[in-house]
Amino acid sequence: MIKAAALYAAHSIITDFENSSQFAAHVAWGVNRNQLIQQLLHRISHGQYSWPDQGDTSLCGPAAFMFCLIHDRPDLYVGHIIDLWTGRPATLGQRSIKPSAQVRTTAETRTETVNPRTGAKEMQTVPQAARINAVDWISMASLRNDSPSLIPFSSYDHPSAMASAITRPAYLKAWFNEVDSTTLLDNTNEIFPMADWKELLELAPYQPSAWVVMLVSAAMFGGSGSTYKNHWVVLNGPITVNGRPISGYSANQKPDLATASVQARIFTWGDEAKGLASTTALPHLSHFLKCFHGGIAFSSIP
Repeated sequence: MIKAAALYAAHSIITDFENSSQFAAHVAWGVNRNQLIQQLLHRISHGQYSWPDQGDTSLCGPAAFMFCLIHDRPDLYVGHIIDLWTGRPATLGQRSIKPSAQVRTTAETRTETVNPRTGAKEMQTVPQAARINAVDWISMASLRNDSPSLIPFSSYDHPSAMASAITRPAYLKAWFNEVDSTTLLDNTNEIFPMADWKELLELAPYQPSAWVVMLVSAAMFGGSGSTYKNHWVVLNGPITVNGRPISGYSANQKPDLATASVQARIFTWGDEAKGLASTTALPHLSHFLKCFHGGIAFSSIP
């Protein structure tokens, strides 16, 4: 549930922005003011399909962070996006975010089309909403572009980029800590896939009162791809094993991994209630653990 006081403040920020005459004709990041306002209102509506969505990009790390931010501090979320769109100094807690000019210009692309009436070739502006909504590109791409890249001499600045979009655990911890959230536990490992039943038991109890961001393989949600770490998600509900809360188990008292079923409610790809992969039966815990590579627990954002 989005915090009521912060939600009221977010609506006030949007109303003030809408009533201001200063940016009435302003267009930036591929959208005008009215389009931006409608997208912001949709994002804080708390309705179905209204959550931050990485779309056809590799911005799963920023998406996980923005999902938590929009619950706890929608006023920070809204104000930050408006500041970026207007070109004003943009801060997110203690972090001053300065996206590159390339991030701003790739908010829209130019493509060659044929005029059906004349047959002439023309260049048409196509919003990147085909890949990702404007408010998500503004918030997520700016955040990732402002963080260091794993790839030397490369910065994240285009929706199709993959390697430069990688979010390290250190980046997530910095983003949360800079909005005054505390890191409560981190049992990820950047080099080796060492997480197992023990790490899951350590992490799961934080979920009811804190944010649990997990590093997983996208194969957790279907498909036959690699189970190597490639995706950040938010645990958005309790984990149950064989229909029982995972809190009823211990490191020494664990179910048979090959036959045990597991269920969890997870935020990913704009879906705040994504389920685990299943066909005719619930997914086996052994497959879940192969796709699970630890996670980070954060206190709520004050």
